[in-house]
Amino acid sequence: YLRARELIVGTQAEMLKGIDLLEQAIQRRPDYALAHCALSEAHLQMANHGIEGANEALVAARSALASALEIDPDLAEAHSLLGAIAWSSDWDWAGSMQHHRRALALNPNSLTANLRYAECLTQAGRWKEAVEVSREAKKIDPLSTRATHWLGFALLGDRQFDLAAAEFRYAIDLNPHWIWGYVKLSRALASAGRVDEALAAAQTADRMFAGDDTPLARAWIGITYSM
Repeated sequence: YLRARELIVGTQAEMLKGIDLLEQAIQRRPDYALAHCALSEAHLQMANHGIEGANEALVAARSALASALEIDPDLAEAHSLLGAIAWSSDWDWAGSMQHHRRALALNPNSLTANLRYAECLTQAGRWKEAVEVSREAKKIDPLSTRATHWLGFALLGDRQFDLAAAEFRYAIDLNPHWIWGYVKLSRALASAGRVDEALAAAQTADRMFAGDDTPLARAWIGITYSM
C-alpha cells in the first residue's frame, strides 16, 4: 500500500504497478479500507491521464470506494474521494466542497484529504487557498512527492513561478526518477522566462519517458516547448 501510494501519480507503467500492488494488499487484507480507497483513486488518476476509459474507470473507482465506506463509514480518505468524484464526474461543485470539509473534519491530518481538497481548489481557480491547503499537506508528510507536487502546482497557478520551481526541484530531490517533477519544473521555469533551464528539464522528462504513453504528461511537455 505504501509503495503504491507514490506510484499512482507517475507514468503509465508506474500507475499500473501501483494498481497491482493495491490489489495484492486487498487480497491479503480484504478489510483494509485505505487500500480500497487508494485503488479508487488510482482508477481516477488513470482516467485523468487518458490511460483508462472514463466510464470504465469511474465504475471501478465507485466500486472500490463503496467497499471502503462499507468497512469504515467515517474514513476521511473515502469522503475526500466522494468529493473528487462529485467534482469531476457529477459536476456537483458545492457537494464536492462539503465532502472535502467533512473529510478534513474527520481527520485534519489526512494527507489524501488535504491533497484532494487542494486539487479541487486549483480546479476552481482558488489558487491562494490551494497554496495554503497544499502547505498543510506538505507539513503532514514533508517526504511526499505528491504533497510537494500540489504545492508547486498551486504556486504555479498563483503565478509564483520561482517558488513553484523550487518545489518541483524538491520533488525531484525526493525522487529523481519521478518524471512529473521534471515536467512541471519545465513549465514553471518557462513561465518565469528561464527558457534554457526549462528546455533542459523538458528534455530530461522526454528522455525518461522512453516510450511510455502518458498523454497528459506529454501535453505538458508539448506546451512547455511551445512557450
